[in-house]
Amino acid sequence: MRPSLLSAAGVLAASLPLVAGANGTELGQPYKLLSPGELSALPAAIKQELDNMGCRIPQAYEAQPNNAVQGEFARKGQKDWAVLCSKGGSSRLLIFWGGPAKCPDPRRVAADQEFLQSQNDQKAGATAQPDAKLYFSRMIAVLNPEATKGQFAARGGKKLAPDHDGIEESIPLEQSSIVHYCANGRWAQAAYQGE
Repeated sequence: MRPSLLSAAGVLAASLPLVAGANGTELGQPYKLLSPGELSALPAAIKQELDNMGCRIPQAYEAQPNNAVQGEFARKGQKDWAVLCSKGGSSRLLIFWGGPAKCPDPRRVAADQEFLQSQNDQKAGATAQPDAKLYFSRMIAVLNPEATKGQFAARGGKKLAPDHDGIEESIPLEQSSIVHYCANGRWAQAAYQGE
């Protein structure tokens, strides 16, 4: 399985040391990062691809491990994986397609620092107290077809009749998120920003 990337070698230019089980602090980051091998549910081929790319999976403060999810993202019955890959201080949403149905690279790359916050912060990237514990707050989750339809309707997005899963990319403490839905080879997206 290959991610939906034009060139895996050129995707993330900077490199991090490959330290199995390293938390982010050991890699110069104030949040926890897991090596692909630490995610037992990931298929071996995807673990290898992520390792080859130098990816680490940033862990949000919610139940861990997280930020690697399996769903039917392109069509019903096709098992796909979505993973946040952190490398060089930025994370990217990667999709590993389990069959012929797919959408292009969603191009969701952002600096990890934008998603650091203390649990009392309500704004990612805010300056925390010097001794406050920082958390990575960007998180991905699977939305079933009914929840995907409801999220698009509630956000004034494109009217959909989903028959497979969507991906919710969220910042829980800010109560903001983007829902991604792959339909007919194209992404539909609906965003919500909390107050």
